[in-house]
Amino acid sequence: MTGKTFTEAEAIGILGERRFLAADKVVAAWNKLIGEHRTDRAVKPLKSPGSPVIKYSEATLEEMAADPRWYVIYDPGLSLRENRAILGTDPARQPCHRRDNDWWWLSQREEPWAAAREKPDYHLLRMEGLFPLDNAARDWDWQKKQIEDMGASYERTPTRIIVNAIVSCFLLNQERFFENTYNFGPEMDADYCFLVVHLEPIGLSLGHWLQNDWGGYFISGLETSVMRKFDTGK
Repeated sequence: MTGKTFTEAEAIGILGERRFLAADKVVAAWNKLIGEHRTDRAVKPLKSPGSPVIKYSEATLEEMAADPRWYVIYDPGLSLRENRAILGTDPARQPCHRRDNDWWWLSQREEPWAAAREKPDYHLLRMEGLFPLDNAARDWDWQKKQIEDMGASYERTPTRIIVNAIVSCFLLNQERFFENTYNFGPEMDADYCFLVVHLEPIGLSLGHWLQNDWGGYFISGLETSVMRKFDTGK
């Protein structure tokens, strides 16, 4: 890529503050939750990232700005298990995780994906799903083909990133994404099922669904978030 990447202030000028969740605000909001000690698992406060570079071009940001559901969101790098440890499972203290739906992904066999962390960074992602599975002929592979047809710059948003983004949007904007739909993620659990996320009134629910074993049943709200790949190297 030629040309420069954008600073936070320049990105806000294109997207606006609601659709640009700045690193300092995201970290402050998460650290407030960490300080509430909602569970008995200790999580260290997040470090201030300074002023991270936005790894997207002006052209990319302006193109995505035309669709109001595309956001640039700072991902603090938390694993799904760290996310749960910070939020807890008390529905009276939103946001939280659903209490009766986490037994399966807290087991050791799910650790490779449930405990995975990543380097904190900004990501450009769509906070509403695309490509609903609204008939039994459509499945995860059909969604995969639709994303490929969008071009090489797009990919299915990792579950860890979309869950952190859902929480950050709730904390900073009081927005509840994937409340009426489900996000079909790219990761497989130990039983070779793909991850599904849904924001219920009683908390974030993390489930799993076979790729195409529908048994004649389909969920019209089973969609997928899409993310733009970086315009520059990591």
